[in-house]
Amino acid sequence: MYPMLREDVSFMIRNRKNSDKLRYFIKNGDEDEFEISRILYNALRKADGTKPLELPDRGKKVIPKLKKDHLIHTSRIVHLGGPLFGFILFPIGGSIRKFKWLFRLLNAALPIFSVLSFVIGVLFVLLHNADGSVDEHYEIIYWLQYLLIWLSIMFHEIGHMNAGIAYGYKVCSVGVLLLAFFPLGAYVSYNENLNYNKYLNAKEKIQFSLSGIESNLLIAGILLLLSFVVNNDLSHTLISVANANIIMAILNSLPALGLDGEKALSALLDVESIFIVALEWMLFKSERKQLLKQGIVGYLCFAFFCFILIAQVIVALTIISDIIIVILLIFISAF
Repeated sequence: MYPMLREDVSFMIRNRKNSDKLRYFIKNGDEDEFEISRILYNALRKADGTKPLELPDRGKKVIPKLKKDHLIHTSRIVHLGGPLFGFILFPIGGSIRKFKWLFRLLNAALPIFSVLSFVIGVLFVLLHNADGSVDEHYEIIYWLQYLLIWLSIMFHEIGHMNAGIAYGYKVCSVGVLLLAFFPLGAYVSYNENLNYNKYLNAKEKIQFSLSGIESNLLIAGILLLLSFVVNNDLSHTLISVANANIIMAILNSLPALGLDGEKALSALLDVESIFIVALEWMLFKSERKQLLKQGIVGYLCFAFFCFILIAQVIVALTIISDIIIVILLIFISAF
């Protein structure tokens, strides 16, 4: 992969003392600051992983130092912190962001078409099985099921990518999230030094958070409709993957820290994190007593905060069980 600027890098320009000449600086995520030339400054600003550095030698001499200083990465495997790694599937170059108008159009249409396709797909299934009969003689095509589920996970993140570009986020890449060597899901990375929230209104923040869930509902609806125009075995495979998308949408709708539902709810209530708010109120006995003294409103808030904390436990248990299942499957297949 060509050099890609790390998401936590920032640039600065300063005037020299007693002079109109400019000095160019770059800072990594560890707050280490380096002075660089104007030529390198301009080259790094365009380092999006889709082309070589715009330097005479394509940056061959300077790339090792830039990597050592944690300013760029050239490998598709990137460390995201702790045991988490990412595998970059494709970087998002500046040329893609030129079509911002198209991403805005798709982002505006996504909520409408996702709900329509999902409702129509469910109605088709309900009407088709109105007699309650079940065909027991079918097979699920497992390799196709796994492929479609992974594509669904990617499409979830592409929904976020689409909304991010539509709202002016500097999206850097789309990749697969790994726990050591085990795939957990997918992710979209964007420049972390830009405070996007201050530029977005509540409606835009909510749509950005829910765009992945909407993508899953859109896929579920399309797969349910397609299940009526294919053969029996393939039909049940498509329905199985549609159910997986519905489960993904439900899980991501939970108000657990880091999930889309929590981010959307936080944006709706205009707080940084509704999970942190719930944790602060429920963690200390004095806070809980103060809450319950507020009457019916306090009891409702207490129940709401309990639900948020329970959702966090459900998500944690789901992740742990998924990891155990993956490890068991690998162990079984090895023997």
